[in-house]
Order: sequence, then structure tokens, then C-alpha cells
Amino acid sequence: MRMKKSDLGKMAWATLGMAAVGATALPLVSVWQQQDAAANSIPTASTLTRTVNDRPTAIVVDLRDNVSSAAIEAVERRIGADLEFASPYAEDDKLMVATLPSVSAAQTALSRLAGDARVEAAEEDMLLRIPEMSAQDSVEMQAVAVAEASRKAVEEAKSQAAQAAVVDNYSHEFPPDSHAQPGTTADDEEPYTLHVDHRSFAVDNAGRWMFEPVRSGASVATNLEVNKPGGTRPNDPMYDQQWNFKMVGAEDAWKKTRGKGAVVAVIDTGVAAESTKKGKQCKDFNTTTFVKGYDFVNKDSDPFDDHGHGTHVAGTIAESTNNNEGVAGLAYESTIMPIKVLAANGSGYSSDIADAIRYAADNGANVINMSLGSNQPSSVIQKACQYA
Repeated sequence: MRMKKSDLGKMAWATLGMAAVGATALPLVSVWQQQDAAANSIPTASTLTRTVNDRPTAIVVDLRDNVSSAAIEAVERRIGADLEFASPYAEDDKLMVATLPSVSAAQTALSRLAGDARVEAAEEDMLLRIPEMSAQDSVEMQAVAVAEASRKAVEEAKSQAAQAAVVDNYSHEFPPDSHAQPGTTADDEEPYTLHVDHRSFAVDNAGRWMFEPVRSGASVATNLEVNKPGGTRPNDPMYDQQWNFKMVGAEDAWKKTRGKGAVVAVIDTGVAAESTKKGKQCKDFNTTTFVKGYDFVNKDSDPFDDHGHGTHVAGTIAESTNNNEGVAGLAYESTIMPIKVLAANGSGYSSDIADAIRYAADNGANVINMSLGSNQPSSVIQKACQYA
């Protein structure tokens, strides 16, 4: 993706504003800033950690973009396995995956690719995940995704988190950092709510996701502070709880930009951007702008979120704002490109993540947000970052 200097100038403020969103991910920066030599190295057998013994494993091979079909066949013969494109979008970039019958076979294949001039990078197709999430958090976040399907599913999720308390959200208040399991009220018609990571998620009567609880009997108007002419303070009723926006000086930034013109790719668990056959749209996305994305996990054009984390991230970036509902987005006039690389358990493969980075760059993303990591670097992902 190439940009003119004038375009870069226009994007500068929006990019600076979005950088604040990823500030909490600074410990991961070193993973993507390995020495240049790491980009051309082939992982050793000791890095093959995803599988053990003789269980099948996979490797991801980033071939040079100009290699021919005959060259690909020659590489296949060399490693003794078929190479398949990581997705329909990987053909131009020659990003390919091979399944091997065992870890030892994968080790042998990688050793044979070391020094091969046709190969830019090759490694185990390793797992990456949302690093800050505990097992308990994962159960709670997945409960959000299944909530619209049935209350029975929520009850099943509750049983997996035995130490979490059932919440009647209309008779109790919780501190900002409270973590509680989704619970139902005595009135079956009321929404039910899940508290996770300093925010609340709920499902309304139409089955749509909401970021904040609906408090029975409360008047939204009483929670608002009306904007003064030319002011930057949003009228979203839960804005006062967004201490992190105040910490990064959001209101001063909004005097200059609200992210208009920036396309932000959220490479994560997907986003509940619209109602599809997979699920319902998040309620407070009614005025948020989205562009086409892709589901690299299921290899289809519907990157719906079956976990919850990606929707949370997209809301922090560009949740509908100044609409008397929920909370505010930091760059709420920006456009979200929803991309799914992490499955319902919050983990995904380096091949899909590298593929997604290239997809975002090729399709006009100005900013890429990834809240994921691994305990080891990935040369394939590093190559994709360099490409972007």
C-alpha cells in the first residue's frame, strides 16, 4: 500500500489518536522488533511447541511472490507434503501452509527449507492468543457471544465459572474493575449483563449486544451533560466512566480530529458489526462505519465475533458516539475493517494473522490493531508487518 505525502499528512492526527488505543500493548512491541537476521532465519526444532509426540502439525511457508507453479511443486517435493494457500487472498503473496504427519516430519521439512532461495520465511504454524486473558476471562467473554442464542447457553457458561457470582444488575452496583458472571433477572423480559475488563456487556430483548447495562427505571436524559456549542464532550451516558479517555487527553484531541478518513483494521476475534446468520449486531454500532472484512478462521466473508474481544476493541476505537447511548469511541469518526483471525477460544494461527495483515494493507487500512501475542517471535508475521 503506497500513500502520497499529502495523504500521510492528513492521516497523521488520526494515527496519533489511534496509537493511544494500543498503548497497553507496549510489552509486545519487542516481539515485532527482532533483529533483521531473524526475518531470514528458519526456526529450529525446539520452537515446535504446538504439538507433541506424533500428532499432526503444520508449517507455514512464505515463498517469494514471483515463484512459479513449477517452483512451488519443487518445494513440495523437497518437504514431502502438499502446500496450500493460506486463504483465497494469499495467492499473490505466496503464503502457504503444509500439514505434516508428525512433529519430527515438520522439523525435517523446516530444515530442508533453510537457505532455500525461494523461501522468504518458514516456521511452525504457531498459535497466538489474547495475552492478557486468563482462562476465567475467556469463559466470561465467550458467554457474551453465546448469550443471544439462548439463556440456556448462558447458564452452561455460568457452570464453567463456579467461583463467579450471579448478578442481578438492577439491584446492585459494581466497582469499575468488578468481574462477575452473566446472570438473569427475575423478569425474563429484562436484558442480562456480563461485567468484563472494566466495561459491561449485555444483550437486549432483540438479541443485540450492548456494551453497557440497561438500568431498569433510569432515565437516560438524567445521565447526560449536554454539549456546549463547539465543545468536544460527548453526551454518551457512560462517558464519565471512561477514565482512560481522560488519561490520553481525548477531549483535547477531539478538537483537532475524531479519526475521520482513517480506516482501522481490527485483526482479532471478529466484530459484531452487523446482524448476519452468525449473530446479531452490537447495539451501539448503529452509526459506526464499517468496510468489508474477512474471516480467516472459517474462510468466509462474514467476520462475525463468536468470542467478544474483537467487538470490545472495535467499540473502544469507534463505538457510536454522541448518540445518547452507551459509551464513546476514541476515534469515533474512523472506519472499522473487521478481520477475524482468532477463534472462539481467543487463539489463532500465525498463517492467518500474517495473511490478515497483508489483506488489511492491500485493502486500504491506515491503522492495524492487533491485541494478541505469543511466547516466541514469528518471522512470517514480521514479514507481513514489513510488507504493510
